[in-house]
Formats: sequence, structure tokens, C-alpha cells
Amino acid sequence: MFFTVWLSTHIGVQKVDRGLIRAALMLGTPRRQMLQEIVLLGALPYIVVGLRTAVSISFYTLVAAELPVGRSKSPGYGHLKLPHLMIAVSAAEQQ
Repeated sequence: MFFTVWLSTHIGVQKVDRGLIRAALMLGTPRRQMLQEIVLLGALPYIVVGLRTAVSISFYTLVAAELPVGRSKSPGYGHLKLPHLMIAVSAAEQQ
């Protein structure tokens, strides 16, 4: 899941308007403030999308990992029928 967040953050930082960065440098903005107020805020939508995607992937991975466990007579989701499981997954995503 790290790769998903890292990749979206990397793309978000690359998409920050270079004109804003040049303007901040010309006005004498300290680098730390420039990173916080221009780069981080410009990349924030991409970071949030990466986090949201990583959470979705984690949830699906958890469900997939539980399926075989449930079929071997131990607690898990494998005893559920697949259509019921997909309804539960889609209901959880909508909340």
C-alpha cells in the first residue's frame, strides 16, 4: 500500500505549478514555508486519492485473505456466499 501513496504523492508534487514556486522564491519565501504552503497544498488532492486507493486495496486484500480461512472451518468470511460478500463490501465502501 506504500507504493500507491508514494506514487500519487510523487505525481502530485510534480503537478504543482512551477510558476507558484518561482514566484515564492522571488518574493523571498523560506523553503520550509514554501514546502508547507505551496507544494504540500498543491499535492494534497493527489495524496488524498492515494490514501483512499490504498485503504480500498487494503480492505479487498483483507477480504481475499479471509476467504480461504473461512472455508477451512475456522472463523472467516469463506462460509458466506460470494454475492452476499460483494454486497457487504459495496455497502462498507459507501459508508
